[in-house]
Amino acid sequence: RNSKFTGRKDLIESIKRLSERGGQNRIALHGLGGSGKTQIALEYVYQRASERDCDVFWVDGSGVLKFSEGFRAIAQQVRIPVASAEKDREGFLSNIRRWFEGPESGDWILVIDNADNEEDFNSNTAPISKFVPRGQRGTLIFTTRSLRVASQQGCEGIHVGKMEEDEAKALFLNRFGSWNSAGGADKEAISMILDFVHHIPLAIVGAAAFM
Repeated sequence: RNSKFTGRKDLIESIKRLSERGGQNRIALHGLGGSGKTQIALEYVYQRASERDCDVFWVDGSGVLKFSEGFRAIAQQVRIPVASAEKDREGFLSNIRRWFEGPESGDWILVIDNADNEEDFNSNTAPISKFVPRGQRGTLIFTTRSLRVASQQGCEGIHVGKMEEDEAKALFLNRFGSWNSAGGADKEAISMILDFVHHIPLAIVGAAAFM
């Protein structure tokens, strides 16, 4: 968990609201790189896990190989015998998908991070999306730069844009120091820096690191 996570309360609340409906909930955090999608998803799953029992799984959706590695780790975590799965990769991934879809999986959240490559998700038979669990169980959260991926996966989309001014200041000072202890010239300089980086979280963290 990122102990320095700051702000984004409205976005966290939106995820909570969308994840409490019946059936399988599909949510996509979409926006530019560096806007904080992954950190928002991470904070949400920590909050959710602290409030009620559920299993949280996290896989890298940037390519089939990374996705496969994530599913293999899940198989080990939930003790699905690898030897009992088909030897080919597709058979193995299908076996894990069926586990998610079945009653033995219980209440779960699966985060598919960096789901940016549209060709991997553009249909139900695309290289990654054919292994994404379907049915009526669980909560799926995609982080993606592509609104098309969000749409193709049938997700409720949440746009992650730049931070509000107060959030941006809080993030900067969480890494750098106290706003109250900053002098007038420092406050003006900080505001100029935040405007220069367009209130983008990753850029704010980078700027604070060099101060």
